[in-house]
Amino acid sequence: MIRKTSQKSRNTKELLPFKSKDFKVKFRHYNSKEKWIKVLVDIIGAAVIIPLSILIIFSVITEQYINIAIYGIVITVMIIINEIVEHKLKKDAQKRLFAAVVSKKDQREIQIEYAPKDKGIVPAKEQDFLVFVSYATKDAEIFKVRELSEALTKHEEITDVLYWQEHMKDNIIKYMNDNLGKCDVMLLFCSPNALLSEPVEKEWTAADFMGKPIIPIFNDPDHIPPLLKTRLGVKFDPFDFKKNTDEIYDLILKKMK
Repeated sequence: MIRKTSQKSRNTKELLPFKSKDFKVKFRHYNSKEKWIKVLVDIIGAAVIIPLSILIIFSVITEQYINIAIYGIVITVMIIINEIVEHKLKKDAQKRLFAAVVSKKDQREIQIEYAPKDKGIVPAKEQDFLVFVSYATKDAEIFKVRELSEALTKHEEITDVLYWQEHMKDNIIKYMNDNLGKCDVMLLFCSPNALLSEPVEKEWTAADFMGKPIIPIFNDPDHIPPLLKTRLGVKFDPFDFKKNTDEIYDLILKKMK
């Protein structure tokens, strides 16, 4: 279902359904310099706060109230400094992640085709769904992409399941441009390999721009892109192929209602 319209004069940021502050930054998202700063600030903070906390306890016992106030002020200042530094590090990391996920260069390369504004929303077909599969090539065997795709196409509601190993005849950008606009739902196979894959990143961000339903399929929830963690997905069972197929099929139908 295409829900956005094309306006070339629009600024790239206005097309995005999220902002840099939406990223939940963890320690692993920092670069080397930021990690060193974070560790150093934490060590200094601990080296100051822990001894002063002990001194405060001792001062309470000995009723040295002036010392309690002084130590308390120093601890408060140190905590504030730590918070300021951490806020700055997270803000920088968020901006960097945001730029990596969607850049203006990506916008020009993908050349997403949106429905003309005057035609309104294009409704999804009731019993004729086209499924787009996004995955890292290294994960094809792990997730049994070919077998899953063939099993899904046996259902009469699903016209075809597009995955690049079978359908791509040109470069990845042209493949996305030709097929993403036509598909009704995306299956996103999430893994460490997928998180590092630029083509996979372009595929799911482009699908998200166009309002396509995205179904994450994963072994570990931490492998789902941060912006998609709230989406209803399927936990992949490597020992039960039929269970995987049935759950994915049921979720596709649910998304298409």
